[in-house]
Amino acid sequence: MFHILFNKNNYKTWILFVVSFVMACILLVRLPEQIPVHFGLTGEADSYGSRWFIFLGPGVILLLQLLAEAMRKMDPKRKSYEEFAPYYYNLMFGVSLLMLMLEVVTALTAFGIKVYIPSLMMGAIGLLFIFMGNVLPKFRHNYFVGIRTSWTLADEDVWYLTHRACAKVWVLCGIALLVSAVLPLYVGVAVFVIDIVCMLGLPIALSYYYYQQRHKNESPDGTDEPGNRNN
Repeated sequence: MFHILFNKNNYKTWILFVVSFVMACILLVRLPEQIPVHFGLTGEADSYGSRWFIFLGPGVILLLQLLAEAMRKMDPKRKSYEEFAPYYYNLMFGVSLLMLMLEVVTALTAFGIKVYIPSLMMGAIGLLFIFMGNVLPKFRHNYFVGIRTSWTLADEDVWYLTHRACAKVWVLCGIALLVSAVLPLYVGVAVFVIDIVCMLGLPIALSYYYYQQRHKNESPDGTDEPGNRNN
């Protein structure tokens, strides 16, 4: 069981989990009974809950670790993970780092320390988008991680082309969001919405386009049309 949950690529996230968990234990006895659990667009807390919510961060990090191993073991293409394992686990580390930051922000706000959350979150998410864009082309064909449309799953070449193209877009979206962190809030919100539309819509459109280009000479039953076969 030990070798399944711990390996040379995920130790950083386990360290992050320990840091997050120990910090939550230390904070628990010092936090007020009610702490902020949700923030509005302006960064003001608009919902409160029990101080035990401080364990949400380490809980999510632990869940990510378990989920990462479960997905890798269940995937029919599990062998392909060996080719991009460092990038796979680095992605989990990046998301876990964001959860640790949220834990710190929650504690600071609970203690009455002013934190301008919109700029902080936009900057952090922008960096995460840039990081994701850089690791995206490294992901090999699989069923759980990456851009999984019916067309990328059906054709490995379409998978590769889609990931390579979308990676550049995700990096640009991340840079745009990073810059918007120092601009007025309404600009940041608009950039974030545009980013999400692009990052969700473009993979669908591109994977469909690449698939159609690669299979345009096929008949509906998946075979080459007679007129397009080589003599």
